[in-house]
Amino acid sequence: MRCKDTIIFCITKNFIILATNIRLNSGLYRCRGVCKPKLNIYNKDHEVFISYSSANIQTAQAICHALESNRIKCWMAPRDIRPGAEYGDIIEEAIVTCKVFLIVFSETSQISRWVRSELNIGFSSNKPIIPFRIDPTDLKGSMKLMLNDKHWLNAYPNPEEKFSELAAVILDLLQHPAVDTISPPGFQPASNVASADGSNAGAQGLFGKLLNQLFVKRRVKVTSDHAAEIFLNGERKGKLDAYETGNYSVSEDFYQLEVYSCEYGKKVKCEYSGSFSNSSTVIISVDMATAEKQYLMKAKNITSGQINDLGIIFLDEGKFEDAQECFLKAASMGEAAAAYNLGMMYHFGKGVEIDYDVAREYYEEAVKSDYPLALNNLGSIYYNGHGVRKDIAKSFPYFCRAAERGVESAQFTVATMLFYGQGVAVDKAKAKKWFQKAAAQGCKDSQNYLNSWVDD
Repeated sequence: MRCKDTIIFCITKNFIILATNIRLNSGLYRCRGVCKPKLNIYNKDHEVFISYSSANIQTAQAICHALESNRIKCWMAPRDIRPGAEYGDIIEEAIVTCKVFLIVFSETSQISRWVRSELNIGFSSNKPIIPFRIDPTDLKGSMKLMLNDKHWLNAYPNPEEKFSELAAVILDLLQHPAVDTISPPGFQPASNVASADGSNAGAQGLFGKLLNQLFVKRRVKVTSDHAAEIFLNGERKGKLDAYETGNYSVSEDFYQLEVYSCEYGKKVKCEYSGSFSNSSTVIISVDMATAEKQYLMKAKNITSGQINDLGIIFLDEGKFEDAQECFLKAASMGEAAAAYNLGMMYHFGKGVEIDYDVAREYYEEAVKSDYPLALNNLGSIYYNGHGVRKDIAKSFPYFCRAAERGVESAQFTVATMLFYGQGVAVDKAKAKKWFQKAAAQGCKDSQNYLNSWVDD
């Protein structure tokens, strides 16, 4: 059979390429190097994507082995990345095509940019997320946003003891997927039903399908670690709270995104990184904390509040000495929040040895300004007997002052102390009012008390 040239359309992320193809004797078509080939990840049929920090690679490998021993197909880097491939593209495809996203959560994965980026893609792709916790690290930052409402599988201090339970959870999830995870967003089966204008949508053929895929609105998803002001193609889109995701659309393929700090306005413009989740969606992750830190470190006539803010950024980054230096300077300038932050560092051993006496001294300094959180924590010092004689009655006034200033946890504590008569006479009527105040702020424990409440 004589070879014939034919014209077909090849689709890329951004445009259509008109390409010349040659029909071979076999009846197959081969594109002559004009089209970008699709990614070719190893282990295409994987079910579970394993996200981990490099410090936890041995644990991740052990998890992978345990799951695959239970016939659960896993994908993990660098094992399943072909030589010479771009890490970012391959990993994104592996996440988008997986059925379950497993994060090996630890102190090091909490601060890993790779893990945060992977989790962001998994979260944005609506993947079922299983946090496998191998140490008692608390959630913070973007991790808190995406994992706070997830059911954790706590696996410390001996993670291997939980491998069987993890495998059982995943097998059940694979057998009974959530309704919204069965098919990707926007997927619809083909139909031959005529459209409202009388055209036959199902009879458009290959060219029509390609055009439908191409000329869709570009969607831009933006998440920032600090409150940010968003401008898209020169149009103000409004404010994004910390770790809130904004969903925007543009009618053209081109988009120009500008992100500014809500705290410091257009004085702080943030650079950002983005990645495609599919042909029409760009996921943007904004590191506003770094931009604000750079601004504050260069700022002239910096205020005590700004120095305290800088300390918080250092604290989130695990740079405890720098954080402490900032808090000390801000506290010496009369910043109550900084004194409270120093108290927190010594109370919970963040970068320093736990020292309840020092923590109490800093809390007391902040309390001079009636700082609400310091009032609450000073109450907990006496309630729990941390570095002092346990004195529940003495703790109650501190909790009350914090509750009156709107601290949710203090409102709940005051309510329970009144309900059970801890350090104060039983007063269920007052207890109910404080439960209601805390519940109005979203306190689930208070809501549970109120749901089962029986008036005397």
